Amino acid sequence: DFCLSRGLGDVYKRQAVRAALDRRPVAVHAGGSDRQGGQRFNRIFDCHSLLSVPLLLREKVIGVVQFSITGPGAGFDQDQVAQAEILVSQAAAAVENAQLYEAERGRAEELEVLWQIGQEIAENLQPERIFPSIVAGARRVLDVDAVSLMMFEEDDQTLAITAQEGLAPEHVAAARFRRGERIPRCIAVDGAHRLTPDLAEDSRYPANAAQEGLQSMLSVPMPDGTQIAGALNVYSRRRRHFRVEEAQKLDLLASFAMAALRQARQFRREQKIAQAFQRDLLPELKLNLAGFDVAPKSIAALTAEADFGGDFYDVHPISETKIGLAIGDVSGKGLAAAPQRAMVKCVLRAFAFESPSPGPVLERLNRLLHRTLSNEQFVTCLLYTSDAADDL
Repeated sequence: DFCLSRGLGDVYKRQAVRAALDRRPVAVHAGGSDRQGGQRFNRIFDCHSLLSVPLLLREKVIGVVQFSITGPGAGFDQDQVAQAEILVSQAAAAVENAQLYEAERGRAEELEVLWQIGQEIAENLQPERIFPSIVAGARRVLDVDAVSLMMFEEDDQTLAITAQEGLAPEHVAAARFRRGERIPRCIAVDGAHRLTPDLAEDSRYPANAAQEGLQSMLSVPMPDGTQIAGALNVYSRRRRHFRVEEAQKLDLLASFAMAALRQARQFRREQKIAQAFQRDLLPELKLNLAGFDVAPKSIAALTAEADFGGDFYDVHPISETKIGLAIGDVSGKGLAAAPQRAMVKCVLRAFAFESPSPGPVLERLNRLLHRTLSNEQFVTCLLYTSDAADDL
């Protein structure tokens, strides 16, 4: 009768070590040449024979499985040893399958996190909304206790925490460093990764980390051209030597943060240009029309991009007594919509001067747009003309 042993006692340990080192089954039984030792073996463990079989996974010993025979008689025969080896090899296959499953599940979770962050970057133009997702993703993917994303502020001299998870408010407040005041060595602002097994060894880093029980830290830089914009840091409460692949994952998340930052900068540049267009296309209207006060105002809706979308309006004199009022929208947003919007507004005003009736003006405008715009583009427009004297 076979039973699985957990390897208690010196005899079990010696047999397990010997089987692991020799990479082959090792058996001992009470009926051997050492009668006194065999009796002691039987008395302590209440068994007559012990078989230790190494557990091999990809030619590497990851453990030892031990079997014992409790009944009196001879030790393990060749058939029993062979059966034990088969059982252990099946156990090794099960362990390998379980490890492969865990690895694949971990990779699937990592891909899901990275995909979600990528979607947020594509759909959001505000880094302050994306950075918390990157921090949360780093904590999940690397299985750490805390994460911080540090950026140089607008003065380019002060390094501070922009987003974090797992840090106390006192820690966040204390983690502010100026370039000229020796930034802690554990923060990767010189372009190289920084692995710090014991944060207490870096006297420049705030003591709050030790008070929170944070011990080890991995920091990767966030390069912005020839400059370093900041660093992405992860913390562990146990002494931990982060692996190369873990640093690579953190690198990827840091690159996501920089992509979000660059996209936001590009958006702000386009926003300034588009706002200049907007001011020209939506001017302050100063009309000398007796009995009329004209006060235009444009209010953005939904998203930040809509602030300089395709909306336009115009109030223009057609004759001494007749005015035209146009309100419209060109498909698209930002700089892509601005040229079309300018063209529509100018052509509309030119056609209105030639024909005071809205119908012919819009008909001519529609024919022109049909020839010039692509199938994906369109314009909606309302044109109203009125005799000012009649409306008073």
